[in-house]
Parts: sequence; C-alpha cells; structure tokens
Amino acid sequence: MRKRTGTTIVATSIRAVVGVVIVGALGVGGVAAAQSPWPRLQSVPTPITVESAAADMVVACAGPLVAMGRDAANPTELTVAAQAQMTVGAEGSVDESGLITSAHLADSSWPLYRVDRSDTDAMLGAAQSATISADDLKGFAASACRTPQLESWIVGGATDLGTSDVLMITNPAEVSASVSLSMYGVNGRSTLPRIAVPARTQISVPLAAGVAGESSPVVRITATGAPVQASLQSSLIRTLDPSGIDVQDATGAPRTQQSLLGVRVMSEPIDNAPNVIVRVLVPDREASDGAEETDPAIVEGDVPTVPLTIVVRDAVTNDPVGVALDVAVTPGMPAEIGIPSLGAGYYSIDVSSAQPAVAAVWQATTQARGMDFAWMTAAPVIENPTVVAVPAGPAPQLHIRAATAKETVVTLTPLDGGQPIEATIEGNGSALIPVTDRTSYVLESSEPVMAAVTMSATSALAGWPIWPQQERAEPVRVYS
Repeated sequence: MRKRTGTTIVATSIRAVVGVVIVGALGVGGVAAAQSPWPRLQSVPTPITVESAAADMVVACAGPLVAMGRDAANPTELTVAAQAQMTVGAEGSVDESGLITSAHLADSSWPLYRVDRSDTDAMLGAAQSATISADDLKGFAASACRTPQLESWIVGGATDLGTSDVLMITNPAEVSASVSLSMYGVNGRSTLPRIAVPARTQISVPLAAGVAGESSPVVRITATGAPVQASLQSSLIRTLDPSGIDVQDATGAPRTQQSLLGVRVMSEPIDNAPNVIVRVLVPDREASDGAEETDPAIVEGDVPTVPLTIVVRDAVTNDPVGVALDVAVTPGMPAEIGIPSLGAGYYSIDVSSAQPAVAAVWQATTQARGMDFAWMTAAPVIENPTVVAVPAGPAPQLHIRAATAKETVVTLTPLDGGQPIEATIEGNGSALIPVTDRTSYVLESSEPVMAAVTMSATSALAGWPIWPQQERAEPVRVYS
C-alpha cells in the first residue's frame, strides 16, 4: 500500500511541474514550448509469489449404522443400530480432538480426523466398518472416510418396498453449510428445499423424502458456505428377512469414462438372472453445466438418448469378459443394466458414454436368503502417494489397474512398519493384492493407477474406490 501511494504522489508531482513549465514557456516564446514532448509515466508491476497457508487435511466418516422406525409410535425416528470401527493411517500427527455430532441420533458423536498440512509430506486416510445381525438389519458395511466436497453424487439405494435408506450429510467445517438435494427418478429431476447443516454436525435425510417409490434413484448434493461429506446407508428386507446392508460414499463429477473396480461375484447366476447391476445417469443439461464438451444426444422419435458402452473385465488379466453391451439412456433419468452370467470371481466394469455420466455397480453375495450386498463407485486416477486405510473385515483385497500403457511398479508400505508389498503390472493391466485388515498403507506407483478395496465372506460384502490424496494449494503469483 505504501508503494502504491508513493507512485500516486510521484505522478501528481510530475504533472504539477509540467504545468508550470508550459505556462512559463508560453509567456516567453510559446510555440517551441508547446511542441516539447510530454513526460511519459510507466508503472511496471512487481511480481510477488504468495505461498498460501496450508489448510489442514480433513476426512469425515459416515459414523454408526442407523435403524429407522424401531419405535412404532415414531416410524421416522432414527436410532443407533451398531457402532462403526475406524482405522486411521497418516504421515504426520493426527488430531482426533474434533467430534462430529449427529443432529438426529441421541448422544451420538464420533471423531473427525485432521492432519496439519504445513508438513509437505503429510498424508491421511481413514475407513470404517460395522457388522449387524438384528431383526430389521443384517450384514456387513464398510466405507472410506472422505474429504468434504462442494458437489457430489450418490448413485445407489432405493425407496420402494422393503427399503429404508438414509442419506447422511456431514459438515466437518467450523461454519454452517447450506445443502441442495436434486433427486433423479423415473419422472426426471426434483429438488428439495435447501437444508442447513450446522458446523461439525451430521444430518440424516430418509431417501424416500425426495423420491418415494423409486427403485433406482440418483442424488446430486451441492453445498454452499462449506463443503460436505455425503454417504448413503441402504438396507433391504425380503419377505420379512433382513437381506443386507451397505454404506457407500459419494462419487465425483460426471465423466465420459469411468472404471468400477473391485466388483465381487460370489455365486453363480440363478436362472440366468443378473447378479451384477450397473446404475447410470446422464444428468440433464442444467446439472451438466461446466462439463467437458461432448457429443450431442441422439434423437429417437421425440426422446433424445445418449449412447453408452459397458465392458466387463477380469480383475487379474484385465481381459474383456463376454461381449460389450451397447445401450442408450435418456438424459435426466436413471437407468439400470443387468450384467448376465458372470461366474464367481473379481471383475472391473468400464462405462463409456457420449456425454458425462455418473455410475455405480450393485453386487450381492447370493440371490438367496442370507445375502449381503454392496455398491461400488468409480475409481479416480491416482498419480501421487496415497494412504489406503483397510478397516476390520473379511478377506480384504486391493484391486489395482494401470492407468497408462506403461509398465507400472506398485508399492504398498504399511504405516506400522511392516514389510512392503511390491507388484509389477503390465501396461493397461491389473492385479489383485491381498492386504491386511485394521492396517493402513502408503500406495506408491511409478505410473498413474486406479484402485479399490473389496472385502467379502459368505454373508458379508463391501467395497470402495481409493481417492487421490488431497493436494496442497499451489503458490500464487500476484502483481503489485
């Protein structure tokens, strides 16, 4: 500010001197003075590199499993059904002093995990899991704890008969957030009134509050004031028998290319019924503002449609399984595509669309009584070291796929000091790596990769993609 004031004073002083000179010259012999050149002033901006203060890295967990309607006199009341076990790993000191408090669960709170980012090597990852066996809920659920987002999507759940799904929105910030929910169903998009989420608080919204009677809803969550972490608890009852529970985190912005890793098929199909179902939504134009330029929709009759292709791949060889499925979907309306005749094993599913889309895959341990199920969302590309937290649970596997055509060396280093695991993956190849539950690893790779964790047993199934580590803000070059 002092420098800018000095420039102004200098410029004003020069103009005053010039005026005096001209007046004097005109009085003595005007024409020559009038033709004299005026002084030229030029301000040269000085570049300054500003290193912004490193914000803490924060991850928020979904919290306990909840039950709805256990009190017949209050069918919408939520109660804690099972506490979650958290596994946390970090490079740096983890601050667990902050708590998230539920606005709808009595006396319920859980830690908010934070790492100081002033250390350039700081990293943080966390995940949770829970098991329940009750008259209304039964199964295993596990999910990653995520950094909050200003926009996210939930692709999963249902609001038809036998479901009681709950959307959970967590605000880990010190200020309140205002959240908008756009619900997509068979009738297109509807928007709920904005919801206030107080600081350090989780609110719970029954999914049926937005789209009742829907078998394949999709939800877009947008926040202002502060970013939020969104997750969905979904459960199913078939003929009075609880038939699985899942907690899924949100997926990112719509993309034209998505890879769903860690898809687990545990039983052979019955009567050729699909045991894996892909749900996909191409958002309408309003929700797609700012997305990449893509091919226009194809008009069939009076209804525009968007073509997409689904390719199933073996998780170990990355070779295609069966034939590619070509389908057309209507923008703004969720669609479900069953994958027929997949035998027991591990898979990935690639979804390619002419316009940006969001997608997830539903999978189940069996189609018979005693089943559990899980939703898996798209895995983003990871280019830098990232913490992978594996919570308590059965038979965890890390599914890794090379994101380029180059040979990739992958190293998993346990943060507790155990022996590193190393694997070499051929270009565009993939691998399944057994890992240990209740353990956190640093994932490093010589080339970009995608990854997901999957856990499974006879009546237990869960999985989630690995997200890249939150990056520090880059220095900004400004001019004074």
